[in-house]
Amino acid sequence: MTSIKKILIDLCEMPEHLRGISEEILLNKYKKKIIDEALKEKIIKIRKWHDGPGKIIIPTKKGLNLYKKK
Repeated sequence: MTSIKKILIDLCEMPEHLRGISEEILLNKYKKKIIDEALKEKIIKIRKWHDGPGKIIIPTKKGLNLYKKK
């Protein structure tokens, strides 16, 4: 299983209203190169915290569709 697929599993197995992982947590688990590749392929995207610092990684529609095809 590819690392990008593992990221999608981590994100998409969460309840929909809670879906998202901080960039720092993902960087602890996956290499930056893998995260950047998934961002470039538009499988995941960055969402800002509401009124706060940091970034949240969430799946895109493309990412959700890839996850559903598993």
